[in-house]
Amino acid sequence: MAETFHLQQFIYVIIALFIGIPSCLSYHKKIHKSPNSLTPVVLVPGDGGSQMLAKLAKPDVPHYFCSDHTDDYFALWLNLELLAPYILDCTVDNLRLVYDPVTKTTANRPGVYTVVPNFGDPVPVEFLDPSRIFVSSYFAPLANALRSAGYENNRNLFGTGYDFRKAPNEMQELYANMTALFEHSYDLNQKPALVVAHSLGNMVFVHFMSTKSQSWKDKYVSGYVALSAPLGGAAKLFRLFVSGDTLGERFISAISVRPMQRTFPSSAFLLPYATEHFWPTNYPFIITPQRNYSATDIDALAEDMDYPDMTSMWRATKDLVDVKTMHPGVPIYCIHGWNLSTPLQFTYTGSMFPDSSPYVTYGQGDGTVNDVSLLGCDLWNTGKWPFDHQYVSESGGEHMKILANKKFVNYVKGILGLKL
Repeated sequence: MAETFHLQQFIYVIIALFIGIPSCLSYHKKIHKSPNSLTPVVLVPGDGGSQMLAKLAKPDVPHYFCSDHTDDYFALWLNLELLAPYILDCTVDNLRLVYDPVTKTTANRPGVYTVVPNFGDPVPVEFLDPSRIFVSSYFAPLANALRSAGYENNRNLFGTGYDFRKAPNEMQELYANMTALFEHSYDLNQKPALVVAHSLGNMVFVHFMSTKSQSWKDKYVSGYVALSAPLGGAAKLFRLFVSGDTLGERFISAISVRPMQRTFPSSAFLLPYATEHFWPTNYPFIITPQRNYSATDIDALAEDMDYPDMTSMWRATKDLVDVKTMHPGVPIYCIHGWNLSTPLQFTYTGSMFPDSSPYVTYGQGDGTVNDVSLLGCDLWNTGKWPFDHQYVSESGGEHMKILANKKFVNYVKGILGLKL
């Protein structure tokens, strides 16, 4: 989805390589509390927010210059060198999934083997590029602030990297690892952990918590910071499935990345939810000369695009998270941006559908997630559940940039009882 690391920043990387990169990656540890007195923190990343390694033994490649075999694992996501023109086609082929409509599960394409490195370590979710280039910063601002307050990696600061291409119905191994991580954190600190989830990570965490008993939640999780949560989906996922999403960059061909983006069940999982709490059942997200398509017309849209996997993936994931019935069972702190132009509706004229980029109508949101979806976090604040609930919105808090927003970092520090 377009919440992934913004491709405009790749341009800044190229510039930085020529003019020099400031030394901005180090931090100075200032102990304000002893480690034993600190509340553990677990970071749950969103779509594209985890590093991914790959090893190749492919029977075929899209171009002669694409590698078909590697002796060792290499950085597949995010690797800035692999996003250059032409080479991007190789990366798209390596990242795409193969969907099985019978089992409703996915696998890498033949000859591609992927791993998400160092589960539990926060570093793979701090910077998306393993080189730690500053423009690939993700959770780094928050992690650095916590370490400056005395936090230590893998003692009371943890990360839960995962294969963001998949939806929660394929995350049994991740959930087992998360369970072990929370219990290990408690053993180390004798305190439940605060969870900070971003974007898709919120949907993953809410579904994970639905698999746990209330007694387990009470013991191991002290609270949950829901940052930029797309609890009702995001409109721009319709464009992604139809004609691809360039992430706002003119030098990227939407059609060239569509074969990869369409294969991710997480993309189907984040299509807008047509419920009384979110989108009207008849709201037209896609407009064409032949007909319009709402969130209840996905079967017809998939058929007209000749992409039946879209229907199967959507049906397998659309009911995995229901905000009205699935409270995480812990205190919630909702945070998101607003008052930014956010894609809402996509118009294809003439013969543009489905292989050309549409005209875009914008609404309000955080630039990626629409306001109606972000406001879903407040649906938990009804008095139905006996848990504390706080709600904070930040005007101009863009979906990705909010991670480096000082107000957000200080808000989390405040929850933890740290000096601001």
